[in-house]
Amino acid sequence: MGEFTLSGSVYFDGVSQPVLLAADKKIKYYNPAAQALFRACGFPLAEGEPLPVALPTEDSAAAELTLGGERWAVRSRAVENGGVLYLLERTGDGGLSPQRVQELAVQLRQLLGPLNASIEALQSALVETEQCRNAKWIAYLNHSQHKLLRLVENLDFYSLGDNDLAILYPCGPLDLAGLCRELEPLLNGLVRQIGCRVTYREQTATAMVWANEYLLRRLIYNLTANALRQEGELVLTLRVQGSRAVLTLEDSAGGIPPERLERVFTPEADRPLSGVPSEGFGLGLPICRRIARFFGGALLLAPAGKGTAVTLSLPICSASQCCLLQDKGIFDPAQNYNQVLTELSGVLPARCYGQEAVL
Repeated sequence: MGEFTLSGSVYFDGVSQPVLLAADKKIKYYNPAAQALFRACGFPLAEGEPLPVALPTEDSAAAELTLGGERWAVRSRAVENGGVLYLLERTGDGGLSPQRVQELAVQLRQLLGPLNASIEALQSALVETEQCRNAKWIAYLNHSQHKLLRLVENLDFYSLGDNDLAILYPCGPLDLAGLCRELEPLLNGLVRQIGCRVTYREQTATAMVWANEYLLRRLIYNLTANALRQEGELVLTLRVQGSRAVLTLEDSAGGIPPERLERVFTPEADRPLSGVPSEGFGLGLPICRRIARFFGGALLLAPAGKGTAVTLSLPICSASQCCLLQDKGIFDPAQNYNQVLTELSGVLPARCYGQEAVL
């Protein structure tokens, strides 16, 4: 796949996140976003010239630097022929402090108790003559419950530190190809309710990555929900490029302007990819990127055809890692809720949340 090779750098032309490709500490490629950033800082880029600033040369290394008065995180990825790919991302929380987010999560979680009690009372009051009408209201309540739960879980996750993530969500070897094959019929059974379709294509029979299954599902469900806000198709394509598994999710929802691509990863600007006004605090896509980083990967957006392409790159497990057993962790992250119904609650209709569906 060309996205992560020196010979296939055209993919990054449409990515608003600054990207550099280098070999022997000399520039081989830079996208327009990188050119604009370094030019504004007085460091014009040119192919064949030395890197304008000190950048890490190791695979999966990270560093921070100040450019244009802003702090940037720089992450390196080894590519073909001894080259290095650099991804630059603004640091900061967009004005939402972890402390404030945790306070909001506690406040909202207090609403879940009365809502659960209302649902249980309504379910116990079912009688045959009222069953159809009550079942409809139960579906509405279940839908609201899952939407509130998703919001609370996003707030909780956003406030966690890296050490907390490592303890709560232990990683292990996971076959990404097998997971995608499982998700295709599961997602199609739900998104057809809004006139959408998910198609999975693979160029590899297996792709073992080092990840946490619950978080990886959460990432894919979140990207699906953001892409399918109207009738259309989401195409998932999995390939292995060198030492990395690359999963591309391409939608046909109309796309978003190039200048807004990177803004969707800031909490205050998170928007559905179709342009429909969003709900909540806009944490979905920033959380997706953080999950990708937690796995040692990267998440990028770029225009593609009639929509937007999201590319998730994850390192392939080593032979010794593949032999390890995954630690199940110290708690149940699903909390007895249906994970896919929770993550897709912002796009699915209430009729998907009947009593039988959520149990």
